[in-house]
Amino acid sequence: MTNADPCTIRQNAPIFFLHIPKTAGSALNGYCADWFGSEHTLLHVESVVGVGSIENVQRTDEWTGYDFVSGHLTVPMMHRLIDVRDWVTVTMVREPFQQVLSHLKWLRGIGSPGRPDGLEDHPIEFREIASGLREYDLDAPRDLRALIYWLETIGFNYFHDCQTLYLGGESRDLERALVNVTEFDIVGLSEDPEGVVEALARKGYRGRNEPGHIKPRNVQKGVPRHACNDPEMRHALYPLVTRDLPLYEGVRRILNRAG
Repeated sequence: MTNADPCTIRQNAPIFFLHIPKTAGSALNGYCADWFGSEHTLLHVESVVGVGSIENVQRTDEWTGYDFVSGHLTVPMMHRLIDVRDWVTVTMVREPFQQVLSHLKWLRGIGSPGRPDGLEDHPIEFREIASGLREYDLDAPRDLRALIYWLETIGFNYFHDCQTLYLGGESRDLERALVNVTEFDIVGLSEDPEGVVEALARKGYRGRNEPGHIKPRNVQKGVPRHACNDPEMRHALYPLVTRDLPLYEGVRRILNRAG
């Protein structure tokens, strides 16, 4: 899936993947780490740079020399970190109700037995929210409404239109997000992450290895596809996706025209 003319994609340029949470990005990260080799792959560049330092970052070779770099960064942050003219830029989006419910369940579960990430791996604010989330049944519309009221009361808006946040910046500007989408070389949908790999392969990218199909990773249990088709669930979650919904539909239209 690509919205760029094949001739405009720089041959042999490194790949930068803007990883929006809970959009199958971990699966793509894992695949590319196998595909290009771990020594040629840098995941979670925000951890290397420090998100709070990106505004003042001076470009260094800490994240150059790799074939594939990914990070949980907004588009403005990505532009401060790299010169996109020198990279092939990639991102993926997900159906908004699915994305936000998965995101909520991910945060609620941090520090749980069997999880590779512990509470100490996350900012203090996230740890406190994770603890609070455990007071709510995320499969019950009534609890979801109470949860959203609590989040808004304490001023924690990270889950509100998260995909628009990553693509449009802190202002969550929907029009800006849609413009930014068109500037990515490759845009994929989480339901078809292999489409991104196929698009890269068509542009001549060949990894050191040829792994099999993309394997789901970091999947949140209890987020069946049909759950968000329930009208009550959708109504309860709607305040969290008011801008993500038109963003997602806009991305699908862009991809349909490009396809």
